[in-house]
Amino acid sequence: SPESYIHGIAESQLRYIQQGIFSVTNPHPEIFLVARIEKVLQGNITHCAEPYIKNSDPVKTAQKVHRTAKQVCSRLGQYRMPFAWAARPIFKDTQGSLDLDGRFSPLYKQDSSKLSSEDILKLLSEYKKPEKTKLQIIPGQLNITVECVPVDLSNCITSSYVPLKP
Repeated sequence: SPESYIHGIAESQLRYIQQGIFSVTNPHPEIFLVARIEKVLQGNITHCAEPYIKNSDPVKTAQKVHRTAKQVCSRLGQYRMPFAWAARPIFKDTQGSLDLDGRFSPLYKQDSSKLSSEDILKLLSEYKKPEKTKLQIIPGQLNITVECVPVDLSNCITSSYVPLKP
């Protein structure tokens, strides 16, 4: 079938967006970028996260997780569940100095009871005090690139896929 277009942009280009531009008018060190990681629906989060957290043979574990994921994806591929989340501050100070270090916090297991944005906001208020945080960490890391962009950037769209006019 012919490809569909949204505001003149091919839908395939909008499906898996890997870049974003954000404008912040009041920079503050407590503005965070939060990444939520999902996985295919597979049952209890404790059971699903166990192979990643256990320190057993990584090769065997990877093969087992891969086999299980293939099997589950064939039946429930379109259904997702929360798996983990991570956060990082965007600014170093109130003057708007970007924190260019692209590393996120550790990946924290996301329990089903802590799904709402309000719950994550409560956890972020304790972010600066890691000794108080009793969240289970999933080994892994998430890195991004943060940079300033020129004001006259072309071919930009809003979150509603409406083209921005310079």
